[in-house]
Amino acid sequence: MTAGIESTADAAWSEVGTRLESFVAAWESGIVPSIVDHLPGEPAASRRLVLVELVKVDLEYRARAGQSPRVEDYAARHPELAEEDGPPVELICEEYHVRKSRGERVGLGDLCRRFPGRTREIWRWLGAAEGTMTTSLAADALRESFAAGQTLDDFQLLAEVGRGAFATVFLARQVSMGRIVALKVSADRGDEARTLAQLDHPHIVRVFDQKRLPADRNRQPLRLIYEQYLSGGTLADIVIRVRRTPARDRTGAILVDAVREAAAGAGLGLNAESPTLSALARMPWPAVVARIGIQLATALDHAHAAGVLHRDVKPANVLLGADGTVHLGDFNTSSLATHPSHGAAAFFGGSLAYMSPEHLEAFDAGHERSPDDLDARADFYSLGVLLAELLTGHRPFRDQPADGNVARAIAEMLAMRHAGDLELPVAAADVPTAALTDVLRECLAADRDLRPGSGADLARRLALVGRPRARSLLALPRRGWLRFAKRRPFEATTICMVVPNVLLAIANNLHQRRILEAFYARPDLIASRPAMIEAFYVAVGIVNAIAFPLGAWIGWRIMAGIVRAVGGTGGALSARELESLRHSSLLVADRSTWITVGLWAACGLGGAAIFAMEVGIAPLPVHLLFLQSTLVCGLMAATYTFFLLTLVVMRSIYPGLLDRRADHDDETQLQALGMRSGWYLLISGGAPLVTMALLFVMGSDDRSALALLTFAGLAGLVFSFWAHREIQADIAALIEAGRPADAGPTESRR
Repeated sequence: MTAGIESTADAAWSEVGTRLESFVAAWESGIVPSIVDHLPGEPAASRRLVLVELVKVDLEYRARAGQSPRVEDYAARHPELAEEDGPPVELICEEYHVRKSRGERVGLGDLCRRFPGRTREIWRWLGAAEGTMTTSLAADALRESFAAGQTLDDFQLLAEVGRGAFATVFLARQVSMGRIVALKVSADRGDEARTLAQLDHPHIVRVFDQKRLPADRNRQPLRLIYEQYLSGGTLADIVIRVRRTPARDRTGAILVDAVREAAAGAGLGLNAESPTLSALARMPWPAVVARIGIQLATALDHAHAAGVLHRDVKPANVLLGADGTVHLGDFNTSSLATHPSHGAAAFFGGSLAYMSPEHLEAFDAGHERSPDDLDARADFYSLGVLLAELLTGHRPFRDQPADGNVARAIAEMLAMRHAGDLELPVAAADVPTAALTDVLRECLAADRDLRPGSGADLARRLALVGRPRARSLLALPRRGWLRFAKRRPFEATTICMVVPNVLLAIANNLHQRRILEAFYARPDLIASRPAMIEAFYVAVGIVNAIAFPLGAWIGWRIMAGIVRAVGGTGGALSARELESLRHSSLLVADRSTWITVGLWAACGLGGAAIFAMEVGIAPLPVHLLFLQSTLVCGLMAATYTFFLLTLVVMRSIYPGLLDRRADHDDETQLQALGMRSGWYLLISGGAPLVTMALLFVMGSDDRSALALLTFAGLAGLVFSFWAHREIQADIAALIEAGRPADAGPTESRR
């Protein structure tokens, strides 16, 4: 149904242009044409659109003939123009323009008295407007035909590559420069070329310059804009192909075939073995759409940085190069870009269908929003509509003409957009498409504060479509441990420090008690065993009562700044402050690990000192066995702390410190963390082995201890190896996500 609506709209737009051109030609030939003779029969919406534009032309030509036509005269002859509040405001604006251009003294107060129902709209659109600004599409119409083989100023016209009511585009040779260009021949209006010539970006059509040809007896004033020639057609051609292709069969071959056919039609041959096109042809369609989105987002970012809004992002305004890259053109930079006069025609031409809600409000003469209120986020909304249409073959909203009544059509479109009634059906199992759809929903948010804030930000989000691991790391987990860690970073890191240390402290104490019981089981020492055991527990209780609170306090000191930033209590932080906190977060696990090692060493020495004060100096074999037990348990606790903390940091804390508005260059710090992870992996596997070797050297026959060490060593090594692999994968994903978005993913990555 949606595709049919879009086809009908395109056909209606074509009819507006054709009938308008015919009507102008009749006036130019000296015949006074009848409006009725140039009106279509059906549908009513198309008929009314054509009628409004024909009346504008008729007003102009009758004024030239010395007549003084009024809008009321046309409304009386054509009941279709009748509305509850009066004739369409664009006709009132056009009458004002015509009369002012002839030197008549006409005031807005007079118009308001004649059309009281339109007072608000009249003051809005004419209160600060230039008195000679026409609202007629015919003012932009190209009334002279040109053909291949002609020479126009410095240009030899080689082939016509595009035609409309307002311009004709030729493949041309610029004689003075000896180069091939795309030459747009149009009426001399607007400042598009001067604005675009300042933009230099690989995905914006390069405008070389313009020439103005003055009017003479045989020709209207012309503007020649010559720009980079792109042979691959437009995205409008691609949308048609997508619409005709079943979803399961869509790949990059759709775009590649269109580019090659367009180039062949222009008389250019493309290398069938082009590596770029061959790789593009194999890409899944969501990856192709994301790639196009990245290129257009970076182009918009460049234009916005130069103070230029596009305001007309749609498939017909995106050209394709011979290598399959896209180039944004036709920036709507003139003051007419938000004028109500173009509302009806623009709807059927497609522009309104791509506008953001705030742009539609600015377009509506009855709304308070000013065109000056538009910003970059309006372009991102339009880009979201374009990409959604490119992905699915139809636009995300079921827009339909409201019987040619522009105000009613805009009201219905606004209601639909504010309701968020999007048509983006995606199978849950289709992960790349679902990821792309999530980004498109952000672009299509009715509240512009919820959209990406810059083109670079949008490009980065689109780049993550092909990077599922990075995307999952940067997203807020919906539930579970990682969500808790992101919301409560201090508690999460405390748990990661306390749990392995408590478990291994218990294991160490049990093992050391076994050592004491075994050593003091000798007949000559059996009597002192109870005192030794009691002294041991006193020492253990004292050192643990000091060590754990001290470790928690030190951990809080390490995490304090990071906790405030991730928890959102640190206020707005600069990019430099966030970078410093990210680098600190990458050292949290190391610092905590060495705190762990230090506390274990202190506990070992302190426990020995307290034990000695209680019962005297213990025999050397007992101290050596205590030392090896403390060594292995302390190192294992330290390595497990490192791996647990690093996983939490990489998957919750570090992503929470990223500035999504800018690229980040933490590659050196992330790679260093990866290298340290390898060293901790060696320690994790080596500590039990070293301790087992010490037991053998000391002649220990405690087989249960050896079995326990073997099991613990293997289990710890398996966990550490898994954690090390996960950390390396997370580091690679975060490094990739931090780089500037380029041409897009070469293929969907898993």
